[in-house]
Amino acid sequence: MDISNHPIWQQTTPYKTNIAKFKKPLHLAYIRLARVYAKLYPSSLFVGVTGSVGKTSCVTAINSVLSQKYKVLITKPNLDPILNIPQTILRLKPGIGKVILEMGIEYKGEMDFYLSLVKPKTAIITKIYFAHSEFLGDVEEIIQEKGKLVEQLSDDGIAILNGDDINSRKLAERCKGQVIFFGKDHKNCLVWAGNIRIENFKTIFEINYGVERVRVEYQLLGEHQIYPALAAATLGVVEGMSLVQIKKGLERVTPVEHRLQVLSGSNGSIILDDTYNSSPIAVESAIDTLLQLPARRRIVVLGEMRELGS
Repeated sequence: MDISNHPIWQQTTPYKTNIAKFKKPLHLAYIRLARVYAKLYPSSLFVGVTGSVGKTSCVTAINSVLSQKYKVLITKPNLDPILNIPQTILRLKPGIGKVILEMGIEYKGEMDFYLSLVKPKTAIITKIYFAHSEFLGDVEEIIQEKGKLVEQLSDDGIAILNGDDINSRKLAERCKGQVIFFGKDHKNCLVWAGNIRIENFKTIFEINYGVERVRVEYQLLGEHQIYPALAAATLGVVEGMSLVQIKKGLERVTPVEHRLQVLSGSNGSIILDDTYNSSPIAVESAIDTLLQLPARRRIVVLGEMRELGS
């Protein structure tokens, strides 16, 4: 397959300008080498993470949990996946136990491109909703594009899906392998959360698996933050880790910069910095979190949300 002729380079969307800068000879060499190099390793080594929100937080949580058992390699935060994934693959070396790839997409055909490089044996979906819909289309089209990560799984593959999200649950029908749900529904989820609350700018919750239960003091603020944590916990369970180990890993996770980060402001104020990027559901979650915090006065400062289309 000639990578330089892949449909990713033929986009007619406004994103084409950004794509063009990756068609330099050095970048194409990275991509070609990564595609060949990935085949030297088993697909069981790779975990793909996608969704509309929570991907970076999920990768960070997975790294903290699995690092207690394996040497883990992850994609770098805030770097375009078109180069991030190939560069991560090329950093792979013997001794690494898991490779966690954040597979964010902004337009149609991008997931196909990632899967032409590597086909992870484990797929994780955080939540699917409107994001980059200017290029991806409506929710059903977004499900279709992101769902390709689940559809490519073989019979022995594993899909770890958000059981509380109706759009993620739809992908279970497209999976040839094993499907595992996480969420707050104890009847349908293998790993579920309970007794969720916010205390001292931390999210406190319990992780349940079978008859086992642990209390987690999570430094990431907001009830919505439990979903990346539950995804990481579910993968930990799949990898044979105990809930005590998983708790230890999750409690080491620190907030990613500009993603609902708690900062000290002037005159004794507290700032919740969520300025990295946004989508409708992310704004709803941030405001819900703000309303749960004790305060004499609350101020919301909103910027624009781009790439939403009509």
